[in-house]
Amino acid sequence: MAESRTGDNFEQRLHLHRRIEMTKSLHTIAHSLFQPSRKIPNVTVTGVKLNSSQVEDGDLFIAIPGTNVDGHDFISDAIDSGAIAIISNGRDVGKLSVPQIKVANPRRAASIVAAEYYEHPTKDLIVLGITGTNGKTTTASLLFSILNNAGHKTAQLGTLGTIADGFNQEA
Repeated sequence: MAESRTGDNFEQRLHLHRRIEMTKSLHTIAHSLFQPSRKIPNVTVTGVKLNSSQVEDGDLFIAIPGTNVDGHDFISDAIDSGAIAIISNGRDVGKLSVPQIKVANPRRAASIVAAEYYEHPTKDLIVLGITGTNGKTTTASLLFSILNNAGHKTAQLGTLGTIADGFNQEA
């Protein structure tokens, strides 16, 4: 019996393929944050996570302080789950068994790291944002349809969900 594209085995293979293809050295990531890399071991990062419960072996965990929850409180959980390095705001979290990169603003660092890790995908994209009180969803749907029918590779993200390259997920 043939597997469907949505089958569990397909999803697992796709996830593994992405983890193998998408790797960066911790040195490269530190350099993108203007951090001296000479004090950081040159390990391979296989993923970037902001949620400690999603961390897998080889991931870089970025601890972001929030209004109700502070990612720094979950650093040890992330390490236990396989994080090989931590980015934090420098709050005293004790001695860590993995390298820690301290930055002034972890949220800003997360955007810089994501761009570096995924090789600056926005350089090859045209992004359109639609603002206003009324008609945003209709306008976005019309633009999506027009651009798609004109042969452009398109995606639409909004309050109704996400549509991209055969992927359709309702919100």
